[in-house]
Amino acid sequence: MKLVKKRIDHHHNQEKRDHERDFSCLELEAMETEIEKLVVTTTKEDQEEEKEISEEISERIQCSLVRSKKVEAAMEELEEGLEGLFKVMIQARVSLLNILST
Repeated sequence: MKLVKKRIDHHHNQEKRDHERDFSCLELEAMETEIEKLVVTTTKEDQEEEKEISEEISERIQCSLVRSKKVEAAMEELEEGLEGLFKVMIQARVSLLNILST
């Protein structure tokens, strides 16, 4: 009788372990599926957000390039104006020195 009871208990315990293992596997698979959904969703959202950010950055870069070209043009004008001013100042100095030396 004890042998039969041991066998039944063993069989019952084996079924319980199998059920727990199956349940654990199902739980793990379900968790894995949910994580994959989150990763895929996050990836798509991140890609859209990165695209928006990169478009915004591109616009800012374009604006910066336009501004830097305007600044460069203004600096070139200023440089040309200063060169002309220095030439006039040198001519005035030469004229003043000529007047003083005569």
